[in-house]
Amino acid sequence: MTSLLVNVQVRGLNLSFRSGPTTEVLCLLNMVTEEELRDDEEFEDIMEDVREECRKYDLVKSIEIPGPIMVVDVPEVGKKQEKNINKCEENMLNQNIKSYDKIIHIFDHELNRKIEIENDLSVEIMSPTIRHQDVVLRTYDLFRDRKTRINKSGNICKCFITVDVNQYFMNPQTRAICIKRPDISIYYDKPVEKYSCVRESVPHTIIEVINEGDEKKDYVTNVNLYLCNNVDDYIVINPLNDKYSICHYTTNGSIDCIGKQILKLTCGCPLDI
Repeated sequence: MTSLLVNVQVRGLNLSFRSGPTTEVLCLLNMVTEEELRDDEEFEDIMEDVREECRKYDLVKSIEIPGPIMVVDVPEVGKKQEKNINKCEENMLNQNIKSYDKIIHIFDHELNRKIEIENDLSVEIMSPTIRHQDVVLRTYDLFRDRKTRINKSGNICKCFITVDVNQYFMNPQTRAICIKRPDISIYYDKPVEKYSCVRESVPHTIIEVINEGDEKKDYVTNVNLYLCNNVDDYIVINPLNDKYSICHYTTNGSIDCIGKQILKLTCGCPLDI
């Protein structure tokens, strides 16, 4: 089941007594199925609960009722009320990440399938080719030898590198959740593992190796998503053509390279490709 966000106008708000704090948007974390919203009787029951919640607040202009992503048991998800709208949005985001974390865990460990989340929708990932994996592992090995990595401060690089790890991002236009699996992610420090499968800490560098059929995603979709989420360097390696092209995207513009290069990352570390 896909994520469902319903905006509704509640009749009878003018009759509500006003004893609560002012808020413009009331976010109710009710687990609501699409079928319930289509059924008039079920919908009216839901709206009665909504009106009851609205009576605790003042100047409610819109109501948001997120539906479930899948039928899974996610801790702490249920009806909640917050006095501060920013805190409410933060809690909604945390619950959504928990939900996706549980879903990704099921796909990874029980179904043995890989997915990404694109704008709150799950998308199954294509299996990588041998050539793709060979380039990923060779690039990882080149960067792993930290003793030969000197950053712009003259110090030994202490960056932490991961391969094929779920990473949380937010779409800058729609504020929808995206969970990607970059081929290689490089962090300044070891990321905090708040969830079992998804990392919130943003890497300063992401490297994607083109897999056949993923050109548009890596060259177009991911560029804006990564750079708008404070990724300093986004590198795309294309081993599919004869020239072995490399694109290095930064907030200052993209650099196109061909063949073996030594790229300078924003953190100051060199990257031999």
